[in-house]
Parts: sequence; C-alpha cells; structure tokens
Amino acid sequence: MDDKRLNELLDSASASLTGEQYAKAKACMTEKELLDLLAETGVELSDEALDGVAGGRGPDGKGF
Repeated sequence: MDDKRLNELLDSASASLTGEQYAKAKACMTEKELLDLLAETGVELSDEALDGVAGGRGPDGKGF
C-alpha cells in the first residue's frame, strides 16, 4: 500500500485513537501492521475505509 492510502486509513481511525495509540499507528509501515494495531485497540473502520484497503479501489481511488 502506498503512503497516501496508509495515511487515509490512519486518518479514518485517528478520532478513535489516544495520543499513544496514534503515535504507534503513525509508526506502522504496512496496512497489515496498521490494521492489526487497530484491531488490538478495538477501533472499527467504516466500510468505505475498509474497501480502500481490501482492494475495492485502485490506486487512483476508482474501482478496478
């Protein structure tokens, strides 16, 4: 996943994170690391955010 998509995912979850959790999330280098961290903290992402990670959109934000 490129940095833009990783940042979009982080932005989607940021309101649900404490300062410490957000710092850990910013350190994640891959979508798997970030999704694992969010799952551990109990953060639920919107369907739209998950679609972008799960391949529902291409790199240009459009469907395949």
